[in-house]
Amino acid sequence: QRIEVRNVTASVLVKYGQSAVKDLIDALVDPNEDVRKFSADILGLARNPEAIADLCKSALEDEVNTVAVSSIEALGKIGGLSALPTLYEIFDRQQGMEAEAVEAIGLIGGEASVEFLSKRLEHADPIINFAIIDAFGNLGQSSGLPALYKFMLNAPDYLEEHISQAILKIGQIANCI
Repeated sequence: QRIEVRNVTASVLVKYGQSAVKDLIDALVDPNEDVRKFSADILGLARNPEAIADLCKSALEDEVNTVAVSSIEALGKIGGLSALPTLYEIFDRQQGMEAEAVEAIGLIGGEASVEFLSKRLEHADPIINFAIIDAFGNLGQSSGLPALYKFMLNAPDYLEEHISQAILKIGQIANCI
């Protein structure tokens, strides 16, 4: 029953959330971690760029991983370029949140993101490599193709199909194929 109430509340706040954005932003620092996570989730669904700075702070500083991850995901959904420096920092400094940061980077885009991901493509963790490859596909920028091609030459067999799919997606998004 509690989850039903949460879902109905979320739907109402998303529908009418623009007027509730300030309250949701304020809730990012509530003492209750469930309230903070819920607030980050709703801000992401509302896609209001006014929340970017506060979500960046939450993503970097909240000690509860689920709250930080919700903030990272919300940043990706909102899509503001101003979130990228925070997401780059999270990838480089917050172990365990790299895949979430990469997913958000891939949703936001920008040429700087292609460069950032190109330098991190040969990550030791295969899950993060999968996330980076997906992000390249989501970015859809042909400038990412040389890095993917170079990586593909020496990539483990289990990544080859995934890389090929990302390359095809880039071609479709960039109207090259």
